[in-house]
Amino acid sequence: MTQQISTEPIIELRHVDKHYGDLHVLKDINLTVHKGEVLVVVGPSGSGKSTMCRTINRLETIDSGEILIEGEPLPQEGRELTRMRAELGMVFQSFNLFAHMSILQNVTLGPIEVLGMKKDEAEARAMELLARVGVAEQAAKSPAQLSGGQQQRAAIARSLAMHPKAMMFDEPTSALDPESEAIIQQSFDALSHQKTVLIIAHRLNTLRHVDRIIVMDQGRVVESGSYEELLGKGGLFAELHAIATAGMIREARMAEAGFA
Repeated sequence: MTQQISTEPIIELRHVDKHYGDLHVLKDINLTVHKGEVLVVVGPSGSGKSTMCRTINRLETIDSGEILIEGEPLPQEGRELTRMRAELGMVFQSFNLFAHMSILQNVTLGPIEVLGMKKDEAEARAMELLARVGVAEQAAKSPAQLSGGQQQRAAIARSLAMHPKAMMFDEPTSALDPESEAIIQQSFDALSHQKTVLIIAHRLNTLRHVDRIIVMDQGRVVESGSYEELLGKGGLFAELHAIATAGMIREARMAEAGFA
């Protein structure tokens, strides 16, 4: 990425541990995301990457350790937690759009109800953001009338409308077809020039130009570096990359043979 990365930390996890019963899902996680950084977290299924992401805005609680947002401990509950969540935009793979509202209403709800923005101002801002992610023409429609990729782009606009300090994406393209995934990736590229971004990723073919990649396995951070550095190490990332590349080649051959 071309933007300047600050030394100022936006998100810090210090010695974070979490259990689900006897299952130790996060083990002494230490991670800092700096202002302006585009950080991607990858790892095998069950490695703890999505759980870690959800602890950052307390959708999941932690057993021990500390999570800081701009140097302040993450609030436990109440209005301060609501405020902090609004400053950390999060987009899920399931979109989570309100089905009974139009796309425009989905995007303006938070700014009006939480930020106290006037309706006209909120709608103007929403249309600007929907245009940025390429779905302004869908503003009057309900979520059910949009494709999966269009809904995901609307969800990105909804998060941006809250003026977040950082954006977090939890496997946002895992349920999408390759064409929709490419469009979402374009939205990421445009977004990354302006925001601190944390992405939980399941596909490795779009990570070449991010600032830093964190690799998790069995609840721990096991590797960290750039795309080229991690491939050169020949560790878990290189192994996952080889598996993903083989899968893409197999899918391409099947498509050529008419089995797609």
